[in-house]
Order: sequence, then structure tokens, then C-alpha cells
Amino acid sequence: MAAKRLFAPPQDVASGIVVLPNIRDAAAVSQNALLIVPRTDGAAFAFSTGGGTLRISPLAPDAIDWKLSINDGGGAIPLTGTPPKASLTRRGIGRVGERIAVQDQFGSEAPTRSIEVVAPAGSLRVDASMAAAGPSAEVALAVDDDSPVALAAYPAEWSVAAGDALDVVLEARMPIELAGDPATWPPLVERAMAGTALAFTLRNAEVRWSDGTSARGRVVRDDGATVVVRFDRALAGDAAFRIEADVADRAGASAWTRSVAGIASIAQGQSRLLGELRAELQRDGAWMDLVMPVETDESSVFAAAELWAVSARGPRCLGWVGGIAMVEALGRGRQVRIGCETARVPLADDEQLEARNLRLQARDGFAPLALMARASIAAPGLAAASRGRVPIAGEFGIPGIATVDGPESSSLLPGSGAHTLALVHGYCASYNPWPLGGFSADAWQYLRANANLTHDQFARDIFTASAPYKSLGVAAHSQGGCASLHLHTFYWSGMDWAGPGRLIQTLGSPFKGTPMAGNLAALGQVFGVQCGANYDMTTTGATAWLTTVPTSVRARAYTHTTTFTDNPFSYDYCNVLTDGFLTDPEDGVTEHSAGHITGANNMGLKTGWCHIAGMRDPAQATDTERNAVINTQGAR
Repeated sequence: MAAKRLFAPPQDVASGIVVLPNIRDAAAVSQNALLIVPRTDGAAFAFSTGGGTLRISPLAPDAIDWKLSINDGGGAIPLTGTPPKASLTRRGIGRVGERIAVQDQFGSEAPTRSIEVVAPAGSLRVDASMAAAGPSAEVALAVDDDSPVALAAYPAEWSVAAGDALDVVLEARMPIELAGDPATWPPLVERAMAGTALAFTLRNAEVRWSDGTSARGRVVRDDGATVVVRFDRALAGDAAFRIEADVADRAGASAWTRSVAGIASIAQGQSRLLGELRAELQRDGAWMDLVMPVETDESSVFAAAELWAVSARGPRCLGWVGGIAMVEALGRGRQVRIGCETARVPLADDEQLEARNLRLQARDGFAPLALMARASIAAPGLAAASRGRVPIAGEFGIPGIATVDGPESSSLLPGSGAHTLALVHGYCASYNPWPLGGFSADAWQYLRANANLTHDQFARDIFTASAPYKSLGVAAHSQGGCASLHLHTFYWSGMDWAGPGRLIQTLGSPFKGTPMAGNLAALGQVFGVQCGANYDMTTTGATAWLTTVPTSVRARAYTHTTTFTDNPFSYDYCNVLTDGFLTDPEDGVTEHSAGHITGANNMGLKTGWCHIAGMRDPAQATDTERNAVINTQGAR
């Protein structure tokens, strides 16, 4: 595949579009509790509550058959079956209602229940009677409530290598209160991390490494505001961590149990940026290769840097360059190349070229591998070569400037087939949710069933599957939208030959990640058939990836989100089991705030549609009205 060389103007740097933020700003944040224990007859789930209405959901393939009771220390009160009326109000504990749901998001179509309970403040325990031997070695209980207190967790560093310790930072927060339409609110992580710090007590911290083994964490720092939990000797791959704590909503108040789940990407080996960069002029001085010496075991990476002109008059930003590149041999060392037209980096004779905020990221998952604040660039002849030139190649660089999969697949000539509108599904889908009957005859359904792919793997698979078509636009559901944006950002494909119209139209795509990603990883052992951890779709992984996509590419995306029907007289949701993990408005998997991104075309939020079939409202991809617009407006 031919890789694009990306350029973003100074405005993208100033606005933060292509700036990797502090990892704290990409924290996983939770306002509920997911309790996981070994499977036994009489499994006990202990937690604390500040009182009020709780929604208790048992999670396992056979959870619909469990017998549940709740206990505050004064005796068990049945929650399933037909509890005696007298017990429903005993000690202020009472069952309010029960809902049945299908747990598709947890890798099983088995039904389970969610029970609403009114309870006073204090410590509670839910006991579950079940077969001691069953379809899972572990079982889970989700506890959701109406308190806004939140627990946040994030790795202490962007980059962690195998063998090193994985340090996870914990904070408890009261998110800032906002007025008006929730659809206009920023993501929960922004509201939480800007809110008031709360006291909390750690209950449990564990990680599941990529080989399936688990480890407990230990506290290595507690300064009263943050706690750092260390997991020793990290293994390469995705590490799924889950941490429980009791959080007080104010001084001396009752505690609320919270759990937060996330995924950290652990690199196979250490990577380093070595500095000593140089600019090499190519194509009669019209093109500048930025050569970055590196130490890495990776064969290809994403590399990026801001370019600054520095003189006695002060610094000025020239732009940002990046792209996926092969790691080349450099004597006994190694190097990567990115670059742009020299016309985009005009230097005065008294100015020096400097790189800032340099980074290497893994090609799969885009987890940061190495970071460097700044480095000088040897650029002889650049000032003269850039003088008087006008950019001609656009912000994707020169076609064919580099390949990342070998020259045999780097052709930039359009295919010989038809023009198509590709209908792309999402993560772990068993079928394509877009109904062909809602689209014209030139539509094509992409299908890679039951797959767990990184955005880069997904994008390359779309590229391969679409090879028979001369050109294509895309209508993409869920992660398919991220993969399609990734394909158009980093690789030359049939999308670059599409005619007029909306090139990328997305529906329910978690561009900023979804809290479900970490929780699905935590529940993988419970259900056994779930597709597995996916770092790209966590808030942390999504942030690392999204800051590599310039505004010029985002402008080609048209983003749609949906949410459940809002009934002011009832508790509303798309899926009763995922509702507690998500912040409204949401579609059962993707939050509205995550489905739109700065620089893209926000097509709005539509009520009455959920992420997939089997939820309370119809599946969003079956909306004939919206599909007609997507079909008419889509590029081909």
C-alpha cells in the first residue's frame, strides 16, 4: 500500500488538532461499578452506596437463571422470584422493578435481567445462587446509581515497554455541572477532570495481561489526591486493567463504590528517538524528507513532528508533518522518513529549522512508542530551495513518495471496475447492518465477520476487499467509520478517486473511544466468546490515534449519532445493561460526544434509534430516511 505523507498547517497545531495531549486528558472515567468474582454457588458481591435507586444487573451466560438476594447485614431480602411484600420495605430496601435485556455487547445473545432496588446509604451485599459449575469461571454484577461521583484511571506514561512496570494513576472526581442540552456537553472525561477532587479508598486493582494471566496491583504512591497503582513486569500486548474504589461525594459522607476499566498497550521492546534530525532535499528541491534516526524493533511506525522556524526574532510554527513509514537501515542504526513540499516550510536565511513534539507510534493500535520535546534539524539549502515556491501536491504529499507494504501493492492507478458506495460494518460484527434494499444498485456490502481489528488492520482490509472497484465513497457504522477515516488519512486507495459528494459518512462511530471497550475486555473471561480487547476504541487509544488526523482529512467526514427515545415519565435507555457504563446521550455503545469530532461535518443527533438490533429502539443503520440521504449524497 502506498502511504500518504501528511502535512497540517500551523492552525492545526495551535488548535491542538494534531497535538498529543497529557495522558490525563485521555483517562477512562466511570460512574458505576462492575464487580467480578470467581464462580461459586452463593457468590457474593459487596459494595457501598450513598442511598437511592440502584440498578443491579447480573452478567454471565446463565445469569437469567440466578436467584438473587440483597443483604445489609441484617438478613437477606430476595430480589428474584416473588419476594414477600413485607420484605420489600424491610430496613428501607425494596425492589422497584425488573427489566429483561439481551447482552449482545458482551458476546452472548443470552437474556439477563436488570433489577431496580431502593436502598439506604451503607454497605450492601448481593448474593447469587447459581450452579457452582457453569459456562464461565467468573461472574459479574453491574451496579448503577444516580450519583455523579466518578473514578478516573490512566497510565502514568504514554509509552510502556514489556518488562517495565505499568503504573496506573487514580483520581476521584465530582464532574462539573452544566446546564442546557446534554447533547452540547463535552465528554465526561473533560467534565470529570475539571471537577472537584474527592476522597476515595482503594478496594481492588488487577490487570489481565495479553497471555490471559492476571496480576494484582500495589500502591506505590498516595498523595491524598491521586493514588498510583503498580503492576510489575508488563507483558507485550493489550493489558486490560480494572480497579475498584469507594468514593465519598463530600467530606464525611457515605461512599459509593466505583470501578474503572481500561486498556494499556504494552510495546514489545523499547523505542527511542535519537535526535540529530536532518532535512534531505528531493525532486530538484521541491520536496523535503525529514529523516529521523531511531532505535526500535518495529518494522513500520507512525512518525510525526511539528516544524518550527527559530531565529533571534523568536519561533514561528511552519506546520506539522507525519505519516506511516518503513523503518530503514542506517549504517548500524535505523531511521524513518516523513516530509512535505519545501514550499510549505519557507525559511529565511537567518532562521534554523527545529522539530518539536516528535513522536513514534505503533502502526497497530497507534500507541505512542517514543516521545521527544524538541530537536534541531540540519537543513542545508532549505532556505534557498523553499524561496518563491508554491505548494502544488496538496496536504497528502506526493503520490507514491513511500510505501509501507512493498512496491508490489503501491500502484496509484485507479482500478478497472465500477464506482461504488461501500457499506462498512463495525467491531466484532457478525453481519453487515446496512440493508442493501435502502441503497442504489452500485452499493457494496463489506463483510469481515466476528473480527477484532485495530483501525490500521481494519483500514487495510477495506483496501484489499475494495480492490475490484475503481473508486469508492463509504457509509460506515461504528468502528467502520474510524477505519474508513484511517484509510483515507494514511493510504492511497479508491477513496482518492471518488467523484463529488460526501466521501465518508459515519453512524455511531466512537472516534473518541467508548467506555464499553475497557469493560468488554474486563468481561471477556466471563463470557468467553467476546472478540477481545481493542486499545483503539478506549478513550486513551482513541486520543492517541485521533491526534494524527489533520483537519483537511476530517473535513471529508460527515458524522451521525443517535440515542434512545426520551420518555420524561420513565427510565430510558438503549440497552439496560450498557446504560450504566455510558453517558447520555448514547446509542447503547457510542456516546454522542464521541461520535463527532472537531473539523468534521456534524450531521446531528437523532432520537429513537439504537446502535444495533435487539436494543429497545430500532437499529440505527435501518433508518430508511437517513439511508436515503446517505445514498443520494455519498461519493462514488
